[in-house]
Amino acid sequence: MSKEIKRDLPILSLKIVMALTDLTARQIRYYEEKKLISYHRSEGNQRMFSLNDIDELLIIKEMIDSGENIKDIQAYRQKKTSSYQNTTFKTVSDEEARDIFRNEMMRYLEIGNNPLD
Repeated sequence: MSKEIKRDLPILSLKIVMALTDLTARQIRYYEEKKLISYHRSEGNQRMFSLNDIDELLIIKEMIDSGENIKDIQAYRQKKTSSYQNTTFKTVSDEEARDIFRNEMMRYLEIGNNPLD
C-alpha cells in the first residue's frame, strides 16, 4: 500500500482531530459546512478524518490566521481538489487501518509530539 493511500484513510475521530489541530468541534463543523474539508462517516455514523484531512485543517487554520477569508480558502480548496479527481483509492480492512494509525502515531510521538498533552 502506498504512503499516500495510507494518509487518506479515515481513521481519526473528531476528538483526536481537535487535539491534533487545536480547533474546536464547532470550527471543524463550520469548515465542513463551507465545504473546506470533507469527512467520512464510520458505520456508527461518527465523523472520521484522515492524516491528509489533518493537514488540510492545519492549512485552513494558518490561512485564517494570516487573514484569508472563506472564499479565498474555498478557491484554494477547489483548485487542490480538482488535481485529485482522477485518483483511485484502495479499500483496507479495519485491522490494516488500525495498524496504519498505530504506526503513524508512533512515528509522530517519536519526534517528541504528544497530541493529548
